Amino acid sequence: MNLNELTSGMTRQLESKERLTIARLIATTPESRVAVVLKLLEPIIGNVESPEEYCTEAVSDIGVDTEYLIDTIKELASDETAVVKRDIDKVYIRLSSFKEAMTDAGITYREALDALEAMGMLERDSERCRTLATRKDKSVARCVCVKVKS
Repeated sequence: MNLNELTSGMTRQLESKERLTIARLIATTPESRVAVVLKLLEPIIGNVESPEEYCTEAVSDIGVDTEYLIDTIKELASDETAVVKRDIDKVYIRLSSFKEAMTDAGITYREALDALEAMGMLERDSERCRTLATRKDKSVARCVCVKVKS
């Protein structure tokens, strides 16, 4: 969508990829700035009553049941062999264990990462890489870092 479409009042249905990108933006915005971001995005997404609901709808557009995904993540986080390390609000899950659990749950790896990111639950170290290298003892493991809600 370009500026001319916005200013001329033309509206169109957003594609699921665009909705997911907007959901990522909303989910990763600090709480104090969400209202400002929603106001800026209003010409594109309309009036959003609940940012969490918008993010959930965007995730469901890609075909992922958020409750099932979160339950799968919680189950995986309780498995000590899958978890490399825990912080106060984060769990570092071994990449191979994460991929295996998502496959068993019938969710593709990419869809799971997209959904977690859109819900603001995925920690990244860069724009390109959605996994983190995590040190435990003397070894380094590639992990998916999931933010847990307290």
